Amino acid sequence: MLVKIEDLKIGDEILIGANSNVMRARVMRDPRPMKTQPSYANPGETFYTSLLLEVILVAKVYTYKFANKVHTYTKKTYMCEGEYNHQKRVDLNRKNIWLLEKKV
Repeated sequence: MLVKIEDLKIGDEILIGANSNVMRARVMRDPRPMKTQPSYANPGETFYTSLLLEVILVAKVYTYKFANKVHTYTKKTYMCEGEYNHQKRVDLNRKNIWLLEKKV
């Protein structure tokens, strides 16, 4: 079910788009309206500060060989299954937010 930012409460689990992936998150703080609205806001539209979310982040280490040297790099991706292990601030203004589980 699509929801708006003002409907979110602490403990709600949501699904949001993250680049070309989907990110599952848990709300850690209630949304707060910005003290000053941005100049590009439409009349009557309320913008909110970035929301503190708890997400599932998995880091994968890749190695490859090039020019007789071994190189490694780490790729961090967001997962939809597992335990929440990372906190992140996300701007949810004008974004589609799907509610997975409502904390009562």
